[in-house]
Amino acid sequence: MVGSGQMNQKQSEVSLYGRCLFDTPWEDQGTAKLWISAAADWVQIGTWVSEQVGMEPRLGMENDQSVMFWEIEGDSFVNLVSDWAGQPKSELALSLSPELDLYVRGARLATVAIAARDVLAFAAGSGQEWLRVFMHCLDLADATNPDWEAWGGGQGTFVAAWIPAWSKEDLRVLRAVLGSVAQQVWPVNVGTAGQENQAKCAGLAMERWLWRCIDWHARQLLGPAGPAESARLSASPFRVRYRGEEETVHHWQSALAVKNTSEQRAFAADGWLLWRMIHETFQSSGWRKNLLCDRSGNGHYHLEFDLCPPGVQQKEDSGQLDWQLRFYVAHNVWSVRARLSEWWQQPGRTWRVGREWLVEPDSWFLPALQQAGQVAPEIAHSLQHKAPSAAQIGAQEVVHFLTETVPELLGQGFVVKFQDLQNVSLQDIRIRVRVGKTRRKVTLPSRNGVGERTGEGFFETNQLVEFDWTVAIAGKEISREEFENMVRQRTPFLELEGTWKLVPLEHLWEALQPLRQGNRGTTANLLSLTRSLLQVEAGMLGGAALEVELAPVAQGLREAWEGLLSHQQPPQVAIPLEFRGSLRSYQAEGLAWLVHLRRMGLGGVLADDMGLGKTVQVLAYLQYLKQQCLAQGPHLLLCPTSLVTNWRAEAGRFTPALKLYIHHGADRNNLDDNGLLPLDRELTKGCDVVLTTYATAVRDLDQLTAKAWDVVTIDEAQAIKNPDTKQAQAVLRLHSHHRLALTGTPVENRLEELWSILQFTTPEYLGSLAWFRHHFVEPIVSRGETRVAKQLHQVLQPVLLRRTKMDPDIRLELPDKWEVVEYAGLTTEQAALYQAVINRLFAGLNETVGPMSRRGRILTTLVRLKQVCDHPCLTSGGSADAGRSAKLRRLLDLLEEVVEEGEAALVFTQFRGMGEVVCSALERRFGWRPDFLHGGLSTGQRARMIEDFQTHVNSPPVLVLSLKAGGLGLNLTRANHVFHFDRWWNPAVEDQATDRAFRIGQVRDVQVHKFVCTGTLEERIDDLIRSKRALSATVVGQSEGWITEMDNESLRDLFSLDLPAALEEED
Repeated sequence: MVGSGQMNQKQSEVSLYGRCLFDTPWEDQGTAKLWISAAADWVQIGTWVSEQVGMEPRLGMENDQSVMFWEIEGDSFVNLVSDWAGQPKSELALSLSPELDLYVRGARLATVAIAARDVLAFAAGSGQEWLRVFMHCLDLADATNPDWEAWGGGQGTFVAAWIPAWSKEDLRVLRAVLGSVAQQVWPVNVGTAGQENQAKCAGLAMERWLWRCIDWHARQLLGPAGPAESARLSASPFRVRYRGEEETVHHWQSALAVKNTSEQRAFAADGWLLWRMIHETFQSSGWRKNLLCDRSGNGHYHLEFDLCPPGVQQKEDSGQLDWQLRFYVAHNVWSVRARLSEWWQQPGRTWRVGREWLVEPDSWFLPALQQAGQVAPEIAHSLQHKAPSAAQIGAQEVVHFLTETVPELLGQGFVVKFQDLQNVSLQDIRIRVRVGKTRRKVTLPSRNGVGERTGEGFFETNQLVEFDWTVAIAGKEISREEFENMVRQRTPFLELEGTWKLVPLEHLWEALQPLRQGNRGTTANLLSLTRSLLQVEAGMLGGAALEVELAPVAQGLREAWEGLLSHQQPPQVAIPLEFRGSLRSYQAEGLAWLVHLRRMGLGGVLADDMGLGKTVQVLAYLQYLKQQCLAQGPHLLLCPTSLVTNWRAEAGRFTPALKLYIHHGADRNNLDDNGLLPLDRELTKGCDVVLTTYATAVRDLDQLTAKAWDVVTIDEAQAIKNPDTKQAQAVLRLHSHHRLALTGTPVENRLEELWSILQFTTPEYLGSLAWFRHHFVEPIVSRGETRVAKQLHQVLQPVLLRRTKMDPDIRLELPDKWEVVEYAGLTTEQAALYQAVINRLFAGLNETVGPMSRRGRILTTLVRLKQVCDHPCLTSGGSADAGRSAKLRRLLDLLEEVVEEGEAALVFTQFRGMGEVVCSALERRFGWRPDFLHGGLSTGQRARMIEDFQTHVNSPPVLVLSLKAGGLGLNLTRANHVFHFDRWWNPAVEDQATDRAFRIGQVRDVQVHKFVCTGTLEERIDDLIRSKRALSATVVGQSEGWITEMDNESLRDLFSLDLPAALEEED
């Protein structure tokens, strides 16, 4: 290529013209003509062009002017133009005319399509008109229009070619632009020799030129085909991508790979077979009439609305401060748009938008405006005027438009922009709460029998404070009265430094609600205000902040609130010297947290997962109090009977310096020689910790309430989840300085359980039960409000510490566990019994019965159905043979694999009778009978079973447990398989049972097997159990009572037996 530096300035300004003409047959390769004006320097310029095209020029006429011209073949022209397309215009020796430059742009698009592999292998009958072939291509993409006649039904001669696929929107957009420019630049008869009246021929000529360029480029990549090059062809991205008759495909591939298009590109093939293959590949292409033939812009433009606030737009007709919604036509890919007001000023039916000419675009944007007008009355009103280009929105209507109309417009796919309307930066929003003087309210003696916390703490319930709040936005402070007025008038706008800003009014108002609810005006109980501030903080959008300012008279509260906000990182505490053992890092943090709570005067719930060492953390805390001489009396610890042995052993191991007395057993009420009860005698001797059970505490409440305890700790605190039970009311009456609750499941079924536990540890922290239900339970459970769930989570942070085995730092110390559902069917006997139970239920429900009777029948049926799924003998008696239960047979088979691998397993069942059946079945299968740990055993018997199983002494590798008796506080890490033979309604209970094996100390992966009988209630309830986990995970589920509230039809759907799915084939 001769550079422009070799030619003078005058010569470099000479334009080279060019045109490519195609004959009627679609396979015609075309002939190109290049020319320059005779007025130019014919010698030097002509020589340069001749070198480019490889031939000498001739003289002739073009547009009534003498020209020097060259006629070249189509391949040569494509090659030449493609060469120019790869060079900057500045490097060309002479400028190209707009007409010729458009060929260069088309060649450039072809190379992009090739690089994107957006091409199709194609073939059509020889001699057909190109326009007819083009229309056939549009029909090929229509799966409902199998138009194969154009290819014929028998043997024929076809021509192969590569054509664009147009499957990518950005390539279709560029195609449309080139076609639009071609209509403006190319003459009417360009591209088609002898046809001057072809409709839209300039745009179609560009399409044909793109076909020509793509076919040429693809062939250059492939080269000639042959048997020796089959491997290279099959690896090429441009090979035929579908299967067919081998000979046809081979000839087609060969014709597609011909490098020189002047050579033979025709091949013989069966027309119907060829059409079938082509038709298949066109389905995923962009060959759609609405995408390729529409010139109005409907395919790649959309209607867009732009809302302009007052003071921004320059109004011509009035000085009103109405907001204006402007209408635009905007491009789907490029940042190009134009106002509709420009369209109405066009003299004709074409409109240039960016680089593209749109023809009759009102054919689609006017219907779109009418559709938008069905949502927005303002837009509908604008359509009543001639040439609608904007809608006026009154100042009082803007809020409704933004909050109601805009979301509907967005929902229907419209684009609405707020060009000059800025949202207030969240970093510029502050809620400021100013706390004034404090005072104590006068309290009367308790009449409800609730025990008191002795000693002083910051957060006493009789501490009252005065407060007020304001909202500061970008430095502009808005008083409480002003902000409430903005809310009443629904005007979430502020003009700040001459610019209108949108304030998240609704969100701020929701975030402020806790300060307005539960507090009497601007005076609040200190504990209630603390809770409200935590709720406000949780409700704030990211970046916005809550600021608490203390008046000089309230500076005494600073330490309290700073301590409260540091609940996640309390000051470190040295591990007591007389504590035998070590604490993991998270356990040391738990010790520090307990000490921190005591300093703040707050009780707390230690809610770590089962197996993370809650017992050890509490023992370390009690030892710390003794070492620091902080204990104000003995400590009281309550737990279920099954955990007494565990607490005694752990205390002896880790804190032998603590004197422990177990207040349990029949001799606890026997007087000694001095007339003292054992409890009094041990306290007189300096006992540090009294350990008792919930049941004993209820019976000996008078003794226990007569003492002033330092720390009262309740283990497995879900035992008081129902505040109306005797044991819940009993523990509330205990007098203490500090209260702690331990539980791995703060919420098993209902959020009210959480309130009951917190009412013990920190009375009134969650308000009254009615208040808690109104402000937390109903929004979270009934309405699923995640915002309120987040607030509750934040409120609980200071007084509830929960770590799980899935926490990254803790998970490193535990093996993985995974769950698998083991499906079993029903025997014929089981299926018959199952159906009989259902029939009896609905026969009874059809009778007129009261609500309580109806609930009782339903709950009884639930139990019966689970028993039938377990084994028929549980309901109808008879033999306990495993052959009567498909589920039992499945369990035995799985346990056989466990035993063979030298592993161990726990088997949980909620029915004692089923536990005995499992033990007998295992004895018949393996020759040994496993232990069965259930509620009917004494504490000593349970301890022996657990010790034997853990130490492998006289113990088979399987331990059977009842779900309730074996689901609390036991370490059974020998097992790495857990089988839930029958299912509980509550996932938290199942997880507790699983955690007997999945605890610290476990060195192997734990596999959890959950049995489900297909086609039965168990299969349907399995899905319900999984979904029920969400509530517990959100804030720390409802009991099976919800089933009893179903109508009969819903019950029938839940209980019904899907016999084909349930019945298991029997030998």
